[in-house]
Amino acid sequence: MSTVYEVRCYETGDGSDYLIKSFHNRQEADEYIRRRNEEHPQDELYEHWYIKQSEAIR
Repeated sequence: MSTVYEVRCYETGDGSDYLIKSFHNRQEADEYIRRRNEEHPQDELYEHWYIKQSEAIR
């Protein structure tokens, strides 16, 4: 098995939580969130993007 880093979004308004995109390395996932937060800072008021580490199924 290999490790996968899922970028996920939790929406405070309705409590939903969903997958945005998966990466095979933590640095790429961190950078993806950083760029998104810079481009859309107002979204942070109601969306929380975070990384969930899991094992990929082969």
